[in-house]
Amino acid sequence: MDTFKRSRYYDFCITIYWFDMTAQLKTVIDRMYAGGSTGFHFHKTALLLDAGADHIFDAAISQYKAMTSYLKWEDLGIICVPNMEDKGSMKESSKLGEVIQLAKSIK
Repeated sequence: MDTFKRSRYYDFCITIYWFDMTAQLKTVIDRMYAGGSTGFHFHKTALLLDAGADHIFDAAISQYKAMTSYLKWEDLGIICVPNMEDKGSMKESSKLGEVIQLAKSIK
């Protein structure tokens, strides 16, 4: 929690199972809701999604956009990486360059 409190921005990195984010990450996001009325020390976020299939990111993206709008966070980018079925798949993904560029742009 200490690291979370010191962050200037926050990345949500989510693996999609059954067309939405995991229950563990949803719990974290739900617990952040209370902070919406008092505000957060950061206001910039990014969303990185991966899944074993394509075209299944809509629910997580919709929730992220609603959350950033409600909390008045600046969205630094959304990257969806499909077809992550095997260990090491990211090394072969054409999206790896986008992830690296996003990481470099966040300062």
